[in-house]
Amino acid sequence: MDLLVHRIQFYDFCPSAFTCISKSDSSLLAAAKVDGSLEVYDEKQNFFMVARIPSSVMKSVESVAWIGSRLFCTGALGRLYEIDIHRSTIKESVLLIGTPVSRCLVSFGSHIIVGNDEGFITVFSIEPNISPLQTLPSLSGMVTRFPFMCSGKVLSIACSAVDDGLLAASTSSGALVVIHLTGSTSHIQHVLMSESEDVVVWSLKFASGVLFSGDNRGTVSVWDITVGGLLHTFPSHIAHVLTLTSSPDENTVFSGGADAIVRRYERCLAEDGQARWELAGTIRGCRRDIRGLVYLSGAHYDPGFEPRNLDSRFEPHRLLAVGLDARLQVLACEQPEHGLDGLARAHFTLAYQVGRTRGGGNQGIAHVAALPFWPTACAPTRPPPACFVVTKRQTVSGETLMPGSARLCLLHYPDKLSLVRLARPKSKPDSKMPSSCAHLDTIVPMAEGLLQLAEVRPRKGMDIISSSLSRCGRFIAYSDMMRTRILKVTVSVSLLRFFFNCSCSCVLNESRCLQCRISCL
Repeated sequence: MDLLVHRIQFYDFCPSAFTCISKSDSSLLAAAKVDGSLEVYDEKQNFFMVARIPSSVMKSVESVAWIGSRLFCTGALGRLYEIDIHRSTIKESVLLIGTPVSRCLVSFGSHIIVGNDEGFITVFSIEPNISPLQTLPSLSGMVTRFPFMCSGKVLSIACSAVDDGLLAASTSSGALVVIHLTGSTSHIQHVLMSESEDVVVWSLKFASGVLFSGDNRGTVSVWDITVGGLLHTFPSHIAHVLTLTSSPDENTVFSGGADAIVRRYERCLAEDGQARWELAGTIRGCRRDIRGLVYLSGAHYDPGFEPRNLDSRFEPHRLLAVGLDARLQVLACEQPEHGLDGLARAHFTLAYQVGRTRGGGNQGIAHVAALPFWPTACAPTRPPPACFVVTKRQTVSGETLMPGSARLCLLHYPDKLSLVRLARPKSKPDSKMPSSCAHLDTIVPMAEGLLQLAEVRPRKGMDIISSSLSRCGRFIAYSDMMRTRILKVTVSVSLLRFFFNCSCSCVLNESRCLQCRISCL
């Protein structure tokens, strides 16, 4: 059977880069993008997108965090948001103190801690029985700040275990401090780094009783938070270290940054019985800056306790990296130093294959999987990138859209819709074709070329959330954050011959009426 495939290479889709990512206890992944949108994926369902908050809702998202099943985020508007992932809307928001820009947010037990560009660090308490979101730490429930204000912008914050009550914060002036939280009071316990113009700490992480920091020199430092001293220094990157993450047992730490590589650090015992950290390996697979890392725990089965253990049940530990590559990338936690072909095969590797053999007679281990730019989704605010319709016959009225059979394609962009008539080949699939067209990837002669019929743009500042094209090809329906519109696309019969024999484009601008007439420009 012959099958003609139309390669839509004119779809000018520009994916947006990721800014941050966070994982919940139920394996939900919240990833924010540069355009202000927020996407939620389910790790257990092969990274299926279950929710998406459009960019017009919050405009900017710089940091996200989970507390149980509740999702919080902050950004350039100076507010702390709680997101309702089932309705893809804001559940509650609270205005922050100081400048609108807030870059970092972490969860601390049942509290949320936020830092902004004016140096304020604010603690919020979550009371579900009283209200979805309210601020503490004073007894009156008012928004308070610590009895100090950091000099410069707060770039990163990290929290230890709740029992330890430690908070680390870094600023744009080069300062790095450790704060001890006790109930409604707080005080600075250690000043690890004073203000400096040479060193800026971008990322922080507590692990196994020590503090990891990544700076603009590409150096990962390990600090003793008990005495406030420096334990180790690893010049492991050649550019900014932008993110740090650790395994659940906190014996392995990973760092990523602007050099597009991930470094692994392991905790081991020295000959004198003291624990020390060592640089254990390099993980490759990304091509651009890494903004966020998440550890995906696997499962290992002991044959002594699992007599019927099968290789298919083995679940390797993996990493999920996001950044300027604008896609989710799954990386194996252990990779060989030489002979890695992951970059070449990343686009053809499935997420579940990472850390396992590829199968199909190929016994090689898959190390990298690059998920598609437009992932599979059930979120109503994430429609497919294109909608295809094949019209069968003309309408009997005085107006028509297609002179018989034609193939239409409605392309979905965040800020517009494009209605395109696809090219029509000269020879049908069941007719006799020349021998040169009998091979795969052969270009078939076209009877009609590609033609853009219409372009739909909503009001300025509104993003198109969902869209659809009717089966007859005469109606376009789309919705934004304010309303749903139905547009009727018509063309007079007198202009039909000229309209389909020229390379013209028509624009449907949003108006108050439901019927919009196409006219040749």
